Amino acid sequence: MLNFSATGSGASTVRAAQLMFYFKTSDAADKALNRIRQDYAGCAADMMALGPTDITTGTKINWQITRTANSTAGFAYRSVAREAGNKPADMPNLPSDSQEWFARSGNVITMVSLSGPDAEVDPTGDAAQTLETMTTRLGNFPR
Repeated sequence: MLNFSATGSGASTVRAAQLMFYFKTSDAADKALNRIRQDYAGCAADMMALGPTDITTGTKINWQITRTANSTAGFAYRSVAREAGNKPADMPNLPSDSQEWFARSGNVITMVSLSGPDAEVDPTGDAAQTLETMTTRLGNFPR
């Protein structure tokens, strides 16, 4: 379970989303899932190379992206952006905290995301159990 704790003015914009991406074949979905996995592996370094700064304070931001679950059918990552003093960062169009899961069933990839500014994703939440539940409950899409 993931818990959000509202700690500031952005609390009303905490979001949850589920997206489903349909591919022509299960092989195409598998290739797409592997590409997403590779992109996440280098995402923090790519963000840091841009030299991000907090739009409110102008201070430098540190991005950390951590894989929180992994299986043959999917994976999950936690993303955290902090400014000096470990305060949640204020970035345009990007939340300071998010947890995202990706799972594939046949020719479909499902993404579930929890995120929000001024919110903290519980780092003790069981991302692996959530990923397992997603992969078993998605059903068996065409192969």
